[in-house]
Amino acid sequence: MAEVIEFCAVSSKLEIYIKFIRVIENFVGESFKINSIQVMDDWNYTNVLDIESVEVYKDLYDNKILTLTMENGNNHVGVDVEKIGEFYIVEPWLNVCNEITNEDYKRLIGNVVNELKHDEVEFCAIGKEIVVKAELGIPDMLKNAHNVDLWLIKSTLWTKEYEKMVKCKYLLI
Repeated sequence: MAEVIEFCAVSSKLEIYIKFIRVIENFVGESFKINSIQVMDDWNYTNVLDIESVEVYKDLYDNKILTLTMENGNNHVGVDVEKIGEFYIVEPWLNVCNEITNEDYKRLIGNVVNELKHDEVEFCAIGKEIVVKAELGIPDMLKNAHNVDLWLIKSTLWTKEYEKMVKCKYLLI
């Protein structure tokens, strides 16, 4: 399979995950069937529960980690959500059966930028098989991130000192 394209966004709104799914479905050209929606206490999969919908998560399990997996044929999509304080860390991913060309990858990134630029997103990392630890706070997150091709960062959060920490392109939103 091709590399996994991943995103890591921080927002005060859980619903941001819907925008990512919409962008991914438009990119692939097909909708996805939900395989599972689960909640768990931690990343060790403690107390995993299957739930009916994301709305149930928001109403009853907001303090747990949410994992949503979907597929259409050999294409797989998922979204992991973890609430820390007042913010949701939303981590969508896409694993398609065919290699994605650079041109298609740039188109996907452009679609994400267009979808998120007017939303309440604090920041979003985009890349292939990325490592981003959003819970570290912006300076340490930027310094320790790997495989990020583009950062989208809310302009009100940006400081000149971050320029030295960013190892790739960035766009202020």
